[in-house]
Amino acid sequence: MAKFKYKFDSIKRVKIILVKKAQKELALIDNAIFKKKEEIKKTIEEKSKSKKNFLEKKIRSASESIFFSNYENFVEEKIEMLNEELKKLQSQRKEKVKILAEKTKEKKIFEKLEENMKMVFKNEENRKEQVFLDEIGTINFNREER
Repeated sequence: MAKFKYKFDSIKRVKIILVKKAQKELALIDNAIFKKKEEIKKTIEEKSKSKKNFLEKKIRSASESIFFSNYENFVEEKIEMLNEELKKLQSQRKEKVKILAEKTKEKKIFEKLEENMKMVFKNEENRKEQVFLDEIGTINFNREER
């Protein structure tokens, strides 16, 4: 019996590599999103701690109040900037998910094609084997009649 050789094997391997690359890119973006969320959370906690410390202080000078107000505005702007970066990362993630879905679909198409070609190959091999066995049977039958 002959061995099955898939003629699109190299393409299938490339598709698998592309899927793994897309998965890696998605994982990197997910990691960046996680880090950005942690940074936002840390900044918010830092802001609330400094506000708590400022409010606990009984005597405050005008310059301290102005400084704290400026600091609070700065932290708010930083949080807004981090949220914008987070939105960009999330939109990149959506794109990467679409790309990954497309690459996975392409890979599955080639896997399904391989399965179909393998089935056709096996059927053809079975047919050839059956023809061979029929010939042997016919030859043996003809020998027995003589």
